[in-house]
Amino acid sequence: MPPNPTAAKRDLNPTAVFGPDATLAELRRSYDMLLLKVLSLLQDSDPPLARDIVKSRDAIWSILEDPKKFTESNLMAGATP
Repeated sequence: MPPNPTAAKRDLNPTAVFGPDATLAELRRSYDMLLLKVLSLLQDSDPPLARDIVKSRDAIWSILEDPKKFTESNLMAGATP
């Protein structure tokens, strides 16, 4: 079954996942946990990609935490509502 773009978009929407009162600290904690899980899956199968993710961790977060940067980055291009 192909991925559901609507579900993917919802999953990236912090309000849908955490509610409207989520703090940046809560979102950062979840982001860090997600990256740890991804890194644990990649560390043996693709060490260079895992290293690149570690190096980019803070840069990625800086885009996610800033609504203007997030919008300008066009990360949701191609996603349908």
